Amino acid sequence: MVFNNIVVAYDGSDHAVDAVMKARDFALADPEVRIHVVFVTTHPNAQLPASFNNSSFDPEQYLLSVEDVMDLYNRTIAEESEKVKAGLGVAIEGVEDQVTIDVIPGYTPADDIIEFAKEIEADLIVMGTRGLNPVKGLLLGSVSNDLLARTKVPMLLLRDKTPPLTDKLRVGIFVDGSDYGAAAADFVLRNRELFGAKSEFTVVHASAPIPDPVAPNPVSPHMPTLTRQEREAEQRRVFADAVKPVIEPFEAAGLAVKA
Repeated sequence: MVFNNIVVAYDGSDHAVDAVMKARDFALADPEVRIHVVFVTTHPNAQLPASFNNSSFDPEQYLLSVEDVMDLYNRTIAEESEKVKAGLGVAIEGVEDQVTIDVIPGYTPADDIIEFAKEIEADLIVMGTRGLNPVKGLLLGSVSNDLLARTKVPMLLLRDKTPPLTDKLRVGIFVDGSDYGAAAADFVLRNRELFGAKSEFTVVHASAPIPDPVAPNPVSPHMPTLTRQEREAEQRRVFADAVKPVIEPFEAAGLAVKA
């Protein structure tokens, strides 16, 4: 199996359960796969009052010993772990021995998930793109976008319901001329079995539309104005340069690909 150490971000929503079920598919295929269901809960420190100047504040109430703090910390983890386990239900059926529930008392979900994935050397993060509200959950677009921008671990983002397993997926590889296009192609080729034997691959490169009519250069109006044909030729050249790092390795591997 390509992925042996999978982190699933969980917040109790249906989308989070779907993410766990997708990870379960990997675990069912390989008994060596480990799934870490990660739930970021409010750190006990955050439960202290925001202002100590309030007249109703009783300082004796918050004079905790080190033992009290550790007890609160451990109790929080134990209680939330039971809630997560109950919420998972049949999502981990058949792979219970391959699943661990990791409750992290933290402050910033994206930071905590990234740090946890580093610590366990995860090779995949799975999460839903929609979840509970900002007070109760974490799987919102901002968190998934933050993870995408900052983690170096491959991510699998699920929208709506988990798609059924099939040997014929339609896979889009989006490129912009940077090295990330070649990296995406390399990932697909190294993990070919993830996409099914009959999958269709399409390389996509977006560019700005050519204005019509073509206007003179507003910055340097005396510069020669390119004709529409010349601009179309330049657009085709940029497109060819952007998709080439993906097309060539696919063709060398004998895989059908279009752009």
